[in-house]
Amino acid sequence: MRRAHSARVYDYWLGGKDNFAADREAAEEAIAASPGIVEDVRANRAFLARAVRFLARERGVWQRLRSAPISNPSTSTRPTARSSTRATSSSVLSTRAFPLRAPMR
Repeated sequence: MRRAHSARVYDYWLGGKDNFAADREAAEEAIAASPGIVEDVRANRAFLARAVRFLARERGVWQRLRSAPISNPSTSTRPTARSSTRATSSSVLSTRAFPLRAPMR
């Protein structure tokens, strides 16, 4: 790979393995320009995991939505959602973000 991609750079910052030399180089350049970026990225992922757990456990949201491809399953929130609720084969995985609406009564 000659060009860095933001998803693979993010993967590198999260400690993932699905990145290339160009991604690592771009990630290190960003770290040099903004030393706290790795901590911020990891805090963002931790917040996302807490939000997914809350929605799954406390609010009973069973739909799993995503707006972008998952580049690295080890840094994905899918295992968080799956472990937080009894995910079934009827769970929905969408590639487009859309509002989640309550069922009609």
